[in-house]
Amino acid sequence: MEYSLKIQNLKKLKQAGVRIKVSQQHQHIFDIKFENGTLRIPTIIMNVTTEVVARNLIAFERCHGTNNYITDYFIVMNRLVDTEEDVELLIRYGILDTWLSDTKEIARAFNSTVQGCNFNPRKFYYKKLSKDLDHFCKTPCNKWKAILKRDYFNTPWAVISFFAAILLLMLTIAQTVGTFVK
Repeated sequence: MEYSLKIQNLKKLKQAGVRIKVSQQHQHIFDIKFENGTLRIPTIIMNVTTEVVARNLIAFERCHGTNNYITDYFIVMNRLVDTEEDVELLIRYGILDTWLSDTKEIARAFNSTVQGCNFNPRKFYYKKLSKDLDHFCKTPCNKWKAILKRDYFNTPWAVISFFAAILLLMLTIAQTVGTFVK
């Protein structure tokens, strides 16, 4: 069975219930982890020269390297960052450290860095990450929890009113049962 890359962008992952956090204890930039519903990404520093340096590193790795860590990293980041909204999520969570103000240009840089690059499914460094994210996103329970949290329990007052309604319903049922028992 041939492996295919199934990583969705950050916005879709967030809608599926994935929590996104900056990794504090990373050893290197490639240390992207997914555990217990939380995607941890090390801080990315992006400036004017980042795209050029990344392309040169990918080219060097393609010509001389046996492992494709850099290419695989940028392929994953290309999948995670698809639109301006994904870049804004990275900035909001403190993952992307940049002085650049144009989020559209940052998204374009992530997407164009690996243009024309393919990944080797047998040696793909992020195969487990991809499979774990795909499995989490396909689990209906995770989607339902994310929808409930996002749409119905997005404020403390919504949670309080929900529990007050449950309490009132239970008291009403108890009163009705008590009336029939007498």
